[in-house]
Amino acid sequence: MTTTTPTFFITGTDTDVGKTVACAWLMLHLDGAYWKPVQSGITGPTDQEVIRTLTSFPDDRFFPSTYTLTHPLSPHESARRDGVQIEMQRFTLPAPDRPLIVEWCP
Repeated sequence: MTTTTPTFFITGTDTDVGKTVACAWLMLHLDGAYWKPVQSGITGPTDQEVIRTLTSFPDDRFFPSTYTLTHPLSPHESARRDGVQIEMQRFTLPAPDRPLIVEWCP
């Protein structure tokens, strides 16, 4: 028998709209894992660091971002300013043995 763990995508179109807090809440209530495919803005704590603090979950609950960009802007604009080409084939959805929470800003 094959079982599939659920995946939840949390998205919003601005900074400080609550995506990261919603992800932390879901992780706590679903005993989940976290992935932010593109981290834009690396001044101060990253979203993953904030969630680690809020949840106190171990490292194996967190998957590395495919892209980490400098500017706290939308992924495409931050990538443009950093001179990075985002390539869709580089993204591979993690497959943890627990619910996966994916934070995305379009």
